[in-house]
Amino acid sequence: MEGRRWPDIHRLQQCPHFPINGIPAKLANGMPKGTDFALGTPYSGAFGTVAIPYSDFRFLWPIPQDEINANPTLAEQQNPGW
Repeated sequence: MEGRRWPDIHRLQQCPHFPINGIPAKLANGMPKGTDFALGTPYSGAFGTVAIPYSDFRFLWPIPQDEINANPTLAEQQNPGW
């Protein structure tokens, strides 16, 4: 299921069964010790990558500059924050 995380994050934002708000915090790349985990419980150790709330402007990507150059009326419709 490689490459499915981003669509799942967007799809589950409004789902009452999987209440998440944005991209959850996660472990950074590396080799965490097995003792950091307890089977059947959520991970509670240090996270190397912070969570990003769904309200963050980065969830809506910018309209590509090539598209704005081809159609200048898109410039006034650029997504907020970009």
